[in-house]
Amino acid sequence: MNDQKKVEIILVETPSVEQSKKISALQKLCFVDVDDEEAEDDFYHLPTTQVLAYVGKTLVGWAGVHVTEQVYKGQQIKLGGYGICTHPDFRRMGIASKVAGEAMKYLKDEGCDVGFLSVNPKDEKSIKLHQKYGFKMLSQHFSWTNSKGEIKEDSGGMLSPINSTDLFNFVLNSSDPLYVGNGYW
Repeated sequence: MNDQKKVEIILVETPSVEQSKKISALQKLCFVDVDDEEAEDDFYHLPTTQVLAYVGKTLVGWAGVHVTEQVYKGQQIKLGGYGICTHPDFRRMGIASKVAGEAMKYLKDEGCDVGFLSVNPKDEKSIKLHQKYGFKMLSQHFSWTNSKGEIKEDSGGMLSPINSTDLFNFVLNSSDPLYVGNGYW
């Protein structure tokens, strides 16, 4: 990779106004199938930290990293996860792998038991990316509370052991939906 394509990764808890604008623009490029209403209703959980990937001054990758405490079938779980995207013009360059790797390091350092994220179950590239970090598809649905207070469910959840293989196996081998909290990522 030459100097023009060198990727710089930074973590920020609270993005600057300029960073926030770039994140929003990148999300709109990446998540064209998510309309504004769905984004406001379902994706309102604020990240604990954000992983930003730059090539020069261009934001080319992002992950919103989330940490939450949940109880699943009587077991307390520190659940961590991330939502991730890469600029369409900068895909297949290893940027998503770098961003996901930084997100997973952060979650491990924060003491998360297991990792959760959601993918389109038909998107084999995304599934393969996350499998590199130990994620496996959940057979059961996951659920969350949207901004209107409604409990919603979907498929396409993936789970990874971070600091607890026992809790990972407990959730993975269950049939009850995994509740991820207020909003999801």
